[in-house]
Amino acid sequence: MMLADLLEHGRMGSFRDQPLPDDWTQGRTTYGGASAAMAWAVGADLAQGLPLKSAQFAFTAPLAGKMDAQTRILKQGRNAIFVGVELTGELGTALIASLLFARARPSNLAYNDMPAPAAMAPQELDSRPRPTGAAAFTAHMDYRSATPQKVKGMPDILRWVRLRDRDGVPGIAELLAVGDALPPAGLALLPEPRPASSCNWTINILDDDPRTTDGWWLLQSAARWIDAGFGSQVMTMWNRNGRAVAQGMQSVAIYG
Repeated sequence: MMLADLLEHGRMGSFRDQPLPDDWTQGRTTYGGASAAMAWAVGADLAQGLPLKSAQFAFTAPLAGKMDAQTRILKQGRNAIFVGVELTGELGTALIASLLFARARPSNLAYNDMPAPAAMAPQELDSRPRPTGAAAFTAHMDYRSATPQKVKGMPDILRWVRLRDRDGVPGIAELLAVGDALPPAGLALLPEPRPASSCNWTINILDDDPRTTDGWWLLQSAARWIDAGFGSQVMTMWNRNGRAVAQGMQSVAIYG
């Protein structure tokens, strides 16, 4: 199922009567980026056209089977609206989201210290075959590794990622769907693959209308702390022109 169709089915409540598609799964659950994009799609109906500024997603259980969505306005002011979204699957509450929609305001402050890392253009990098056993959702993505050789083996991943089926997908939904597409950075420290699961994802949107060229976004995920089976990582996104469009943080459970 194309992402545009997934979002529309989720927004219209179609998944109350039919199961979520298998091609967007990651392990036992619907891929986190797709789940976040669906939460935005249903929550945006209450946002009165305001752009998304920030979001917090708690992944509380696998999102699978039939899905129900509940939304409500948490707080509304003159310039901002907080919207709560809860997605429920066959195992109960699976995702709880708090979405901040807000309009731009006049300000004398402007500061940007988020330059894009030096990276070759995606068309100059090799496309690697999809590995055996890769999560189903990765069939909807194109990847190009932009990590310099000198930092290989460090918990820092830098890749170009592109959504293959972009038709009819709003820029913010595309950003959310792509933004969680990298594996947890801490896994780079392990001698062999281990299961891992995202616990939550906080993301700040730095552009009211995020867009990129040819669908490519530059994603960086860097682990900053790992202990006792959990890791904390910082995640940043730039568009094809090197403009920072999103920054976030994620807690990841690492098993084994």
